[in-house]
Amino acid sequence: MPSKKATIENVRVALKRLKVRHEIEQIEPETNLFNTGALDSLALIQFVLSLEEEFSITLDYNDIQFDHFKSFSDIQRLLKSKYGC
Repeated sequence: MPSKKATIENVRVALKRLKVRHEIEQIEPETNLFNTGALDSLALIQFVLSLEEEFSITLDYNDIQFDHFKSFSDIQRLLKSKYGC
């Protein structure tokens, strides 16, 4: 069972753990994280691990797709709909 609710702020916390060089708080919920450079393919894998830790879940391999991780809002939708966060 998830330990937290998937709020935009809680998703941001998981990304902050990666110590990306972007002002995470300044990125709007619908902004594409890949276009801003906050995420790339390598950082995505690290971010998935951070999300799993933050929410006490295990993401299904099939859910690790760029479309699910484009924005904070996309991530929040995935976590709420599939994992009950």
